[in-house]
Amino acid sequence: MAWRRQNLKRSYQCNADLIRFLRHEKNWPQRQLAKKTGYSERLISKAESRQPISADAINVLAETLGIPSKPVCPEDLICDVIELAKSYVRSLYRDHQNFFNAISPFLDDDIEFHVAGDSTEIPFAGIHRGHGEVKAAVDLLFSILQPPIDFDYMPHYQYANYGNDVLITGET
Repeated sequence: MAWRRQNLKRSYQCNADLIRFLRHEKNWPQRQLAKKTGYSERLISKAESRQPISADAINVLAETLGIPSKPVCPEDLICDVIELAKSYVRSLYRDHQNFFNAISPFLDDDIEFHVAGDSTEIPFAGIHRGHGEVKAAVDLLFSILQPPIDFDYMPHYQYANYGNDVLITGET
């Protein structure tokens, strides 16, 4: 897939973990990825150590690392998914009145929002799919609960990623 952005910079720092993950999924050493892309092993090493590489090289990496059922966009390779997940949690506490609108540009159309608990006791508990259901669940959640002011929530959350998917677990 080609870049969706306009006005590209000359180079970008890569999401090393994602590049390494996608390369390992194909069982390729750096040398093989270099050969498939037509770039040097040194460039692959730079990308996997978070050093900036050219926008053109990122585009070729994305095309090479993707598969038809799971294409990779160049933007995926420069995005830090854990940082995006942390900004999601920050918005949960800071932008709770406008939470869904604050995060909706980052959400996939196929989003699933899981809230543990018994829906007879916790009205927003359950699995909510798609923007409409997630927005309704979030609006209901914040109509009932409000985050405490000046609460240090970050130590209560853990983040794990598998490629571009992030699992956020926490307790507050």
